[in-house]
Amino acid sequence: MKFESLGTHRWPAVFEEPEGVITVDGTQWNLSVYVNGILIHEHSGSNAYPAQWRQLTQLFCIS
Repeated sequence: MKFESLGTHRWPAVFEEPEGVITVDGTQWNLSVYVNGILIHEHSGSNAYPAQWRQLTQLFCIS
């Protein structure tokens, strides 16, 4: 229920840095959501994150 409340199904597929911002040594991430072994949706980012990112990482104990 906590995961569903983050609304990942409404997130765009790709999160990117704002235009004009260039990060030389950044961070890339991916999130793939499966239900019963079937891929439901995927998301990725390069130095940009959804507003709920901290909640997601806390939910899964990711630092």
